[in-house]
Amino acid sequence: RIRHTRLPTRSRGLGDVYKRQLLHSATDTDETVRSASRSALDAIDPDWPKTAGAQCAVPSLVAVLQGRSANASRAAAGLLHLIGPPAVPDLSSALLDGEDTLKQIYVIRVLARLGPRAAGAMDGLGRALGSEFLHVRIAAAQAMAKIAPPPESAIPRLVAGLSERSADARESMALCLACAGPAAEPAVPHLLLLLVDRNEQVRQAAEAALTQIGPKAVPALIALLETRDAQRLGAMMDTERRV
Repeated sequence: RIRHTRLPTRSRGLGDVYKRQLLHSATDTDETVRSASRSALDAIDPDWPKTAGAQCAVPSLVAVLQGRSANASRAAAGLLHLIGPPAVPDLSSALLDGEDTLKQIYVIRVLARLGPRAAGAMDGLGRALGSEFLHVRIAAAQAMAKIAPPPESAIPRLVAGLSERSADARESMALCLACAGPAAEPAVPHLLLLLVDRNEQVRQAAEAALTQIGPKAVPALIALLETRDAQRLGAMMDTERRV
């Protein structure tokens, strides 16, 4: 129907209700319908992401994002990314669904794509750091590192994550702590242990975090030097110079 309908010009305009209908069609399971709907939206109003109709469509787009169709979910993610900050409150609320981890991952990925524009979701991501599911904790830490420095309330959970068995988790938590700068001082003893981690990426992430913590890390580095722990001294020297 969309392909064979003559679209009205932009000057004639479309009400918000019709834009919401086109947004719904833009997440259809059929690729042709999705493509035609997006083309129609862009032709009618290139600024549609900023309209009230787009904002009103956010809850339904979040529902599609968390649905079973992978194609529709990807389409919804793209639309929410374009809508931007107005979508953040609904995305943050969706993080509260702690029982369906796949749905949480979809939401966290969209927030990560928004970057600093998703700063309003930091508290929700901080709660996700406490998930019982490892892949949710990793995704939350990675998203926070792309959005803004983690809030003080998230530091203890990030520090706890430095002891995860998963190297991906240890690396993600350390990189997120690096974004916290001096506020991550409580993590220093744990980061020192990671200087001799068996995984190179984890070691580099620990060095980056200690460097960003800055002068507050110096006493612990000096204490490590005084222990004459030869195994860790070599790994520590570059970090000490940077600090």
